[in-house]
Amino acid sequence: MDVKSISIIGLGLIGGSLAKAFRHEFRDIKIYAVDNCTESLIFAEKEGVLNKGFNNCCDEIWNSDIIFICTPVSKTIKYVNELSHKIKKGSILTDVASTKGELHNYIDGLANPPLFVGGHPMAGTEKSGYTNSLAHMFENAYYVLTPTKL
Repeated sequence: MDVKSISIIGLGLIGGSLAKAFRHEFRDIKIYAVDNCTESLIFAEKEGVLNKGFNNCCDEIWNSDIIFICTPVSKTIKYVNELSHKIKKGSILTDVASTKGELHNYIDGLANPPLFVGGHPMAGTEKSGYTNSLAHMFENAYYVLTPTKL
């Protein structure tokens, strides 16, 4: 897969750390983010981590090659519902939520589910928010994948 763009929905500790790790390893990839905290988006753009931040999903997000949803499970389902009919064919949709039962049941019940691979990074700190994110958060950490029926 030739990945040219990645989107991250939820630019907190985990989402921000993913963005920083991708930027550190892949300078030419376009990285977009969606978050309700405009300050975090602006800060990440100024740091050079993001190409562009948004408060809502838009064309850049829908047309990304990989989309990470880094929100609580209840919001993850909301985003899967919003994205499932808008993302481009072949895009990979993934998440970092801690539990998968409700999410997998929802996705498996869709008439035309997106290409979804659940994920759960076994990493983090007691802190939260983009300002506490780290490019090396996932080094030497397990990242558990939980694919759906597809």
